[in-house]
Amino acid sequence: MPAPATPNLSPAESTTTSVLTSTDSAQAAPALASSPSQQQAPASTSSTSTTSTQPVPTSASTSMTTQETTSASASSAIMPNKQTDPSQEQPPSPPPPILAPPNQNPPPSQQPPSPPPNQSAIPQSQAQASESPPPSQPPATQAAATSQAASTGQVAATNQAIPPSQALASEIPQSQAPATQAASTKQAIPQSQAQASEIPATQAATTSQAAPAVTPSSATTAAAAPTPASSGNSSIPFLRGVNIGNWLIVEKWMDPTLWTGDTANAVDQWTFDSTPNAAAALQQHWSTWFTASDAKTLASYGINALRIPIGYWAYDNTGTPFIEGADHYLELAIQWAREFNMKVWVDLHGSPGSQNGQDHSGHKGKMLWQQGDNLNRSTAVLVTIAKKYGSAMYADVVVGIEIVNEPAFSGNVSFKTSQAWSKDAYRAMKAVTTNPNLVIVTHDSFQGTTTFIDIAKDLGAPDFGVDAHEYQLYTDADNTLTQAQHIAKACSWAKDLATTKAAMPVYIGEWSALTNVCVNADGSTTPGTSCASSGCQCVTAEPKTWNAKTVEQVRRYVEAQLDVWETSTMGWFLWGFGGPGGWGIGNLVEAGVMPSPVTERKYPGQCG
Repeated sequence: MPAPATPNLSPAESTTTSVLTSTDSAQAAPALASSPSQQQAPASTSSTSTTSTQPVPTSASTSMTTQETTSASASSAIMPNKQTDPSQEQPPSPPPPILAPPNQNPPPSQQPPSPPPNQSAIPQSQAQASESPPPSQPPATQAAATSQAASTGQVAATNQAIPPSQALASEIPQSQAPATQAASTKQAIPQSQAQASEIPATQAATTSQAAPAVTPSSATTAAAAPTPASSGNSSIPFLRGVNIGNWLIVEKWMDPTLWTGDTANAVDQWTFDSTPNAAAALQQHWSTWFTASDAKTLASYGINALRIPIGYWAYDNTGTPFIEGADHYLELAIQWAREFNMKVWVDLHGSPGSQNGQDHSGHKGKMLWQQGDNLNRSTAVLVTIAKKYGSAMYADVVVGIEIVNEPAFSGNVSFKTSQAWSKDAYRAMKAVTTNPNLVIVTHDSFQGTTTFIDIAKDLGAPDFGVDAHEYQLYTDADNTLTQAQHIAKACSWAKDLATTKAAMPVYIGEWSALTNVCVNADGSTTPGTSCASSGCQCVTAEPKTWNAKTVEQVRRYVEAQLDVWETSTMGWFLWGFGGPGGWGIGNLVEAGVMPSPVTERKYPGQCG
């Protein structure tokens, strides 16, 4: 989810660069997308374990019957992390300015908005489906890092940058390019997730009534969050987390400084990894974007969980230009999480063939995930991940594995096929796990969490969960709402979430603090990204410049959402850890709009 030059616009990708696409087995209509990330702090050594911190590279490569060839050019504005109707060759023109969220796919009928004007991070160009072989990729040499388990079964955590490609301790061989450190500056840029929620927009009042003034008294500032919903599993606490986007899957809009020189014209990880010296650049990025120091800071906010996006190619890059090695850093993050008493949710963010054609899937353009042997390949990679991270050795930290992120729901990707496959993937993964409490989660394809209740019943599995991504930034309807109406809409999400929670584990895998509204001098709000009166300020401005009125309105929206998540789900993950403006949790905490600790409330009871 990039953030172009438009106010809080969704990280649409303004695209004019050529993009590579995959031909895994068939052709699919092009789609679009993107996601977030943040600053890096030097890692510190973990004291949890007594053994070496480097995981053992694993060899093995799930058989891949489909190869992705690249070529093609296309240009279209696409918002990061948003799914558009796959049947359309080119996404329609971008909507009003909105802060770009990380990874979202809107309903087919809705087109992703163009990138936010006031965002420095910018979404990549939309990929075009065509078939020419990708540029040759630098040979990767595998750095074998050993990871010994301490007598307690814990892995020693260290915050040091690790060899280029760390192989996962499982069955997949990894060929890694030698890691030469690329001096690439990493500015943390929050990701904005695009949400294609199906909630009809309520009437758009041009100006909202000023929200009732709430004087933060000692009583309100000390108010606590509502009692969280039970996780349904006593071994898993209620999850209050953050997405570590743009780390193990890079997204151009999140950190443009990484995309310079040889990679300047790349539009996604596929094309980035196809350039000379990509391995060195990735090693530098992986070792600095997110570190033990950052994990410690997040824990200080009351964050107790990390959702970490990773691509299938970390375990099987056969026939692709993708560079392996990301699993080594996932291993490090798990060690840091253990050190700071946090949980980890491993998110397979990029699937073979691309599940949505967006850049955050790793390969923009065609959606070939359900073509050829790609679903079987997805399952094989998930089994590898489950065999390692679903073992007893990681049971104290890894609580969930997400099988697919924001799959399309029309065109070349069938929602019914996604549902049926989720059952097969669940069974295959559970067959190799030794942690009985591990939750296997799927995204709801923006069709609503209740659509998976029958799937959970068919499986008879209390550990099969569903994840929803909620944003109010990417539809025309949402961009006509005042802040009071945004809050009312957020409160309305509680009903379906609670219904789902009563039947199966349900989580909010991505959400944002941002809306496209402007705050007037009297505290009232109007939809939009530009002001017409004196003393007015728009949420698209940098958080550090927000005045007291704007801070109050954004915090009210944040707290209303948090209250819904706390009472109607089993956990939530903000997008994101780092990002431009309001897409980074650090910027939100500093501005005073994200509670710290996250359970603190100034405006409790907004949803009744």
